Amino acid sequence: MRHSLVAAAALALLGVSPLAQGADHKGKVPWVTDPAQGFAQARREGKPIMLFFTAEW
Repeated sequence: MRHSLVAAAALALLGVSPLAQGADHKGKVPWVTDPAQGFAQARREGKPIMLFFTAEW
């Protein structure tokens, strides 16, 4: 449940929903998995970056 709330908040804050971008991604978020590409895209678009990672110790 907590992960769902974090993901929903991130989408709302970053405006990466298909409606916000005006694109049709059929309900899917266009994730960027390459950090260099993601940083460059965020810089071009003037958007903040959210890094989310977990670890199990």
